[in-house]
Amino acid sequence: MIKALMKKISKPAQATTEEVEMTEQEKATFAAAETKAAELTVALEAAATTLAEKEAAFAALTEKYNAAEAALAQSAEAQATLVANAKAAVLTARTEKLSAIMGDVKGPQTAVSLESLDDEAFATVLSSYAANFEAESKSGMFSEKGVAAEAAPVEEVDAVTRLAANLAAQFKSK
Repeated sequence: MIKALMKKISKPAQATTEEVEMTEQEKATFAAAETKAAELTVALEAAATTLAEKEAAFAALTEKYNAAEAALAQSAEAQATLVANAKAAVLTARTEKLSAIMGDVKGPQTAVSLESLDDEAFATVLSSYAANFEAESKSGMFSEKGVAAEAAPVEEVDAVTRLAANLAAQFKSK
């Protein structure tokens, strides 16, 4: 049936001007094909509209995702800065506490070496250092014993007076 139609269509131009009569079955098939083509066209247009809507929604979600990712990166950066500042503040406070006990040379060195301790462990170490330094300062090892390093002022006597006094002392004793 379709072959017959194709033969009629493929004839030279003069043959196409003739009217072709279709059977009832061919008319029904043609009408069904036209209906199906119209339905498919409507479905294609609906799918194209839906696709455009989905693409717009996807673009909006992608934009939101990128914004959220940027905010997350910024938040992580801010958190890292806060953590670094907190660690620096803790180290500074610990350095001051240790310097008060040990002095300005050993205090900072010891603070850096104890940086990894939590606050409770550091407090224990600090109290131990304080007790040890206090005990050492009160022990006999660190207290001054003996004569004072300063002598009594000496009267200045010129050389001639001293020589005369020495000679007088020698001759008196003989």
